[in-house]
Amino acid sequence: MKKQLFTLFLFLINSIAFAQVDKNADLYKIILTKDSLLFDVGFNTCNIQQFENLLSDSLKLYHDKDGISNKTKFLYDLKNGLCKNPETRQVRRFLVKESTQIFPLYKNGILYGAIHNGVHIFSEKGESQKGIAKFTNMWLLENGNWKLTTSFSFDHQAYQNKRVEKPVFVNEIEEIKQTLESYPVNPQDSISFINPEKAPEFKGGNEGYQAYIKQNIKVPEEVVIGKVKGKVVLSFIVEKNGSVSNVKVLRKLSKACDEEAVRLIKNCPKFIPGEIYGKPAKFAYSFAVVFDNIYE
Repeated sequence: MKKQLFTLFLFLINSIAFAQVDKNADLYKIILTKDSLLFDVGFNTCNIQQFENLLSDSLKLYHDKDGISNKTKFLYDLKNGLCKNPETRQVRRFLVKESTQIFPLYKNGILYGAIHNGVHIFSEKGESQKGIAKFTNMWLLENGNWKLTTSFSFDHQAYQNKRVEKPVFVNEIEEIKQTLESYPVNPQDSISFINPEKAPEFKGGNEGYQAYIKQNIKVPEEVVIGKVKGKVVLSFIVEKNGSVSNVKVLRKLSKACDEEAVRLIKNCPKFIPGEIYGKPAKFAYSFAVVFDNIYE
């Protein structure tokens, strides 16, 4: 029965290969939004709520190493495995940009779902060998909401390609390339990730941001004496009016540095708001605050 199901699923994918959507199509952006919520937010930061929201209650996950899981088992394994100690876990997943294929599913001319094929790379802090695997996800509209209903994760192996693959979503500021870029917020999601027409911008750009930090940072004593050095990465929401809200620490350094970084972002000047479809919109954003005794 399992073999028949897998064969049927592959036949379905092959039968709609001619209908792959363009990268600029709304469906392409929507599915990548959902993928990013699941992995850039859910998996990479252990935000279980994203899985609760986006996984169908009828989810079936087929993994070539871990077997078959439903939603209940998957969430249990996630909470008690990779995300049992989110402060120390360092496993991250990135989608390989060039591998993405998205196919629409129609019935009587009405869109009811989509197939997402791709390749993802996994990395773990302290491990020199990355992993790579292929996946096929089926997304269906359930009561108007996109839900992941079926997922195949297969061909897991050591990553041999020495060429560095860029994740689909990258932030160009400092080394926040493994966190969040700016994407508009979908009212149905806590944070949504889709390429904006116009991203929010700190007034004065990166130079303006660096000047603001230099003028306003209160360097903790532990940094001044050289005991602590590094950066704090934060995520936050840039509201439609350019103000900042929901500031969270994604990468911690120390209690004093974390608190100072949060203070700086909460008190920063208003951003130039981002836009989607020509109108101001909420966006998720991320910045790094670097702590070094050069400020003193």
